[in-house]
Order: sequence, then C-alpha cells, then structure tokens
Amino acid sequence: MSGPRLISSSNNVPSGSCRLNETPKGIWLDDNKIDGAANNVVAEAIDGSYGFKYLSLDGNDIGADGLEHLLGADVELRYLSIQECKLGNAGAVIAAKYIETSPFAKELKHLNFGFNKVTDKGVSWLTRRWEIQLQSLID
Repeated sequence: MSGPRLISSSNNVPSGSCRLNETPKGIWLDDNKIDGAANNVVAEAIDGSYGFKYLSLDGNDIGADGLEHLLGADVELRYLSIQECKLGNAGAVIAAKYIETSPFAKELKHLNFGFNKVTDKGVSWLTRRWEIQLQSLID
C-alpha cells in the first residue's frame, strides 16, 4: 500500500484503516516529500493526541528545525522513525536534548535515526543522552 498508513486500535477495522471517531495509534508518512513547513502541520495534528504512539517520517526533508517543532508536540511517542530526514548533528543534538529533558521522552522505546549524516560527535551526544534516559528508568 502506498501513501500514508494509519494504525487503528480496533480489532474490527481492517489493517491499514482507521475509524473516523477514534484517534489512530500511528501513522507512516515515509517518502511523502514532507519538508519543514509540512512537518509543522504533522506536529500540530498529533499535538495532544492521547493514544498516538507511532510515527514514521523516513525519507522526508524535515531538517533539524522541523524535528525541533515535531518534538515540541504534546504526545508520548513510543516509536519514532526519522531516517534520511537531513537532520545532521544539529538534529542529533535536538533529539538528545528531547530525550534528556522532555517528560514525554520516557515513553520513547524506539528511535530510528539512521542515514542522517551524523558525525561521531553527534552520535556521542545522542548515545550519552539515551544512556542517561535508560539509567533513569533502571534507578
């Protein structure tokens, strides 16, 4: 199936669809030419959406500014995939700060950040913050 996919919380709804009166659990928007401005629309759409847990924006040009706007949304994501989104080290720093400081980051269990041209310094930022997050869950 091409285009956006919704994940429904209902067992009665066919896979890939969602009832209009319920909040979808997730949406995959891979390779949809979403740039920073369109990403802001996505962020506003999920802001405050209770039960929304999964988001994939792989292959879209959201950039670091778009990531910052997205991570500012009031939503507890469990799964975030942002591969090939032209994030670079600036995006790694933004994601690291989100993991370290956002009350919503405690729900994040899967972060796919591959193919964003992040250097060793950016990877260090990200993994160091993720270790702090994991340690706080253990303590």
